[in-house]
Order: sequence, then structure tokens, then C-alpha cells
Amino acid sequence: MCAEWNAVATELVACLKRQREQFRVFLELLARQHDALVSRDTESLDRITAEQERAVAHSRQIEDERRDLTSRLARLGEGLTEAGTISDITRLVEASEATELAQIQTQLQSQQKEIERRGRLNAALVE
Repeated sequence: MCAEWNAVATELVACLKRQREQFRVFLELLARQHDALVSRDTESLDRITAEQERAVAHSRQIEDERRDLTSRLARLGEGLTEAGTISDITRLVEASEATELAQIQTQLQSQQKEIERRGRLNAALVE
């Protein structure tokens, strides 16, 4: 693999770490939202909603960056397509990076499921 491919792959790992952190922020906001819904604290709900909107915008930026980096990797070759997944990339990087990517992937999947679960729970409280 060329040095440029490795550099972009390293950028992608950093991007995925930012995404993992953003998911942690979402989980924290959903927990705070749950508490505010239970206590019917509308002022807190308004503040949390504004924070969620900012978090969603930031998450979109991270996702756009991730897609851009994946596209760059695809253009550099090594058998990756623009629709490449973390699993696809894991097969193409060094063993140490592959282990780290696999851990990040597992954490992101777990966080995403928990975000969806908490979102459903909060939606039920609103109804």
C-alpha cells in the first residue's frame, strides 16, 4: 500500500473516533432528555433540544468527512469501493490498525443500537 493510502486510512480512524465520541454525546443528551421528560421540565427540554440540534449538525459533518475519506481511499485503489465499510477497510490495513478499527466498529454499532433504544423510549414518553 502506498504512503498516501496509509495516511488517509489514519485520518479515517481519527474520524471514526470522533464519530464514536459524538455518539457518546448523543447518549448523554438522550439520558438528560429522558430525565427532563419524566420530570416534565420544559425549560431543560428546550435547552437539550437545542444541544441535540447542534450535535446532529456536528454528526453530519463527521459523516460527510467519513464519506470523503472513504472515497479518497477508493480512488487510491487497493480494491476498496466508495461504498466501502469499516469491515472492508479492516481487511486492507495493518494488523494493529485492523484490531483498532474492529473495536471502533463494535463500539459504534453498540452505541447506535443504544441511541435507537433510548430514542424510542423517549418518544414513548412524549406520547
